[in-house]
Amino acid sequence: MFAKHYALFRSNHLAPAPIYLPWLDDEQSEHEAVIEDVLEPGKEWRVRYKASFWKACSTKTHIQFQPKDVVQVIGRQNLTLVIQAL
Repeated sequence: MFAKHYALFRSNHLAPAPIYLPWLDDEQSEHEAVIEDVLEPGKEWRVRYKASFWKACSTKTHIQFQPKDVVQVIGRQNLTLVIQAL
């Protein structure tokens, strides 16, 4: 049983593609996040999403989000949200 769960964890943990979130087809305003901090300019941010803080990255390179910008969450890669401009 442990091997089955471990294999499932490994395959999910190393998945390079964003995970599709079916609830993203719902109301757009429910999937808005607010940029709290710039971790690596143009590449990585810290966002507040549904009362929690997450690391976030964008599908586009060299995009400039500033603190207090509102963005849309479009997916997740492991523990990092994938975001885009509204």
